[in-house]
Amino acid sequence: GLSSSATEYSFATADGRVFWANGFDNLKAWEGTLQSAMPQLVANGSFSVDTAGWSNTAPGTPVGTASIARATAEFQSAPASLLVSAGTTDTRRAVLTGYTLVPGKTYNYSYWIRGATVATNTFPVIYGTAPTELTKNIVGTTWTQITGSFKAKAGDTSFAVVSTSAGGTVSNFYLDNVSLVEQAVEDIT
Repeated sequence: GLSSSATEYSFATADGRVFWANGFDNLKAWEGTLQSAMPQLVANGSFSVDTAGWSNTAPGTPVGTASIARATAEFQSAPASLLVSAGTTDTRRAVLTGYTLVPGKTYNYSYWIRGATVATNTFPVIYGTAPTELTKNIVGTTWTQITGSFKAKAGDTSFAVVSTSAGGTVSNFYLDNVSLVEQAVEDIT
């Protein structure tokens, strides 16, 4: 039997998965891969050579005349970043990259962003069967790191960063060091 005075339990299954629980958190599962060893899903998140793998359109989202370009004069880490820009009358700018997700798995995202000339209202969006907007952030003209996580749904295929005038100011923006990695430890719900 299990001790009623224990503060944590862990056990392994025949398939090599480790489970553990305590009295404060959800039951967790780990398949043995360290978080630092999880593969990077964004193939070109630092824009070191070009803008390959990125698009200025997002499914079902009007982006007007938005364009993307590699910017070597402005970056969070050398040698470049991605500039997402549009005409002054456009109310939305987006940049998108595709990937393959496993429904039910949790993914961690991170990117650095800054408004080109003024603060901007930005947010990450997961595109698939239905777009999922994540936390909105007002970012200024200095580099700001945005991090978070989301649980993938069936049909999720793309990660986008969007700037919109809804609830804030829309601005051209720079993006750098974009990362998307599956979370190694999962909550079991």
